[in-house]
Amino acid sequence: MLYSASVATRNIIVIGGSAGGLNPLRELLNLLPAGLNAATFVVIHRTYARRFDFLPSALSRHALMEVSSAVDGQTFENGHIYIAPPGSHLIVDPAVLHVEMNAKQLGSINVLFESAAKAYRERVIGVLISGMLHDGTEGCWEIRKHGGVTIIQDPSEAAYPSMPQSAMKNVPVDYCIRIPEIPGKLQELVAGVASPPRSQKARVMIVEDEWLLATELERQLTELGYIVVATVASGEQALDVAASVIPDIVLMDVGLAGRMKGTEAALHLWQYSQLPIVYLTARSDEATIAAAQPSMPYAFLTKPYTVGQIHSALQLALGRRERELQKMPSVTTGSRAS
Repeated sequence: MLYSASVATRNIIVIGGSAGGLNPLRELLNLLPAGLNAATFVVIHRTYARRFDFLPSALSRHALMEVSSAVDGQTFENGHIYIAPPGSHLIVDPAVLHVEMNAKQLGSINVLFESAAKAYRERVIGVLISGMLHDGTEGCWEIRKHGGVTIIQDPSEAAYPSMPQSAMKNVPVDYCIRIPEIPGKLQELVAGVASPPRSQKARVMIVEDEWLLATELERQLTELGYIVVATVASGEQALDVAASVIPDIVLMDVGLAGRMKGTEAALHLWQYSQLPIVYLTARSDEATIAAAQPSMPYAFLTKPYTVGQIHSALQLALGRRERELQKMPSVTTGSRAS
């Protein structure tokens, strides 16, 4: 059956791997059922081969689904696995594949993941397995941004953990699980009997005096679904706008320029509005930590930080604040539970 809008909500699976990825790929594909209502696309880093590519036939020996090498311009079907030829980029467009040969470059996982995310948005499930360096990280970000699901091989079991570690560090991945667990999770997601963990989408105020950092942070948080209600550069501005924009949580730079330090502004926000504070700082010395303590910080992140770390800190802080509010139902605060 050709891919159509009538099939399962999540029915585009993209898999990427590099060094140490062949064995986990074989194990993963062998455990997928023949009737899986999804099309699967695979990029494994391999140099250009002048002769016959044996990988599709090797993978098909034990796989229950049909496995073949991807061909430029072909339409694709559910229940089928398409392998990118060595030294090529595999691009997924609506109902058709494109193969771009490049003998001087390894096939890009990012290209596969990003093209699928843009074409099929929330229907995409991305799986990143063993490999060196960081290919796949940007692709996972695109899948996440477009509403898809991200799965990475548990780095502790990967022969080369760099790629899954990079994704986990820089992207709020949905699942970090071992290879034997991935096929079952894929079946659940395709069948619609499982949904990825949902993040709380909070109203965030950013207090950061470095314009480039603030702008990039606002962009990343917006792409993750947060509502950035204000971005200000000083503690005085933060106090002025907090009551009108009503954030759920505040990202506060400790070392603000101006007369009011970030710790002072945070203390006011906590004392008068009970706003949870997540600190961003270039310093983590004892004096800085001591100055932050009176504002009851929910997290303390040292620069340079990643968006994955920011997202994790926000989610933990929001969860903690929600539990606190549940214990104090009669208390009225200036912040709103997510």
